[in-house]
Amino acid sequence: MDALAEQPCPRGSFPLGATGIRRLRVGAYRVLYVIKEETVRILVTSLGRTPD
Repeated sequence: MDALAEQPCPRGSFPLGATGIRRLRVGAYRVLYVIKEETVRILVTSLGRTPD
């Protein structure tokens, strides 16, 4: 997740509808984050494994 500071839209990240939230799969986990005016804010609301 530290790499998001350098590259906020890395390959493999996708917008989550028109909400402004982006998602990124990291191993067995999914990270949801928002980019606003050159600032990346990562809010973890729930941790859990994604289905295999």
